Amino acid sequence: MKNFVNTVRFQSGKTISGEHENNVLRELSLLKGIDGLHLGKDFVEVDYFPQLQSPDSLKQALGRASFEFTELPARQERGLFKNMISNLTKENRKTDGRKGRSCCG
Repeated sequence: MKNFVNTVRFQSGKTISGEHENNVLRELSLLKGIDGLHLGKDFVEVDYFPQLQSPDSLKQALGRASFEFTELPARQERGLFKNMISNLTKENRKTDGRKGRSCCG
């Protein structure tokens, strides 16, 4: 099943605390379509429904909070098949080393 919630992360050059933290949380919580907010020491991660919000509208809300953020590249979700191949590769490297198996002895 496809995940209908997108996540965007905004990085700040300053520490988010006190009044700034309250402003950021207030502005983002006023928006419809926000599924989750994760506030760290110097970042904000927002889970949102793309049908209701966009990264640009989230940036505008952060601007209203009087705090500057830069958007970080979105993390790509790894599918089931890609995870399985990655795990097999790791296991093969543990048992066979980086060179792989040799057909000749």
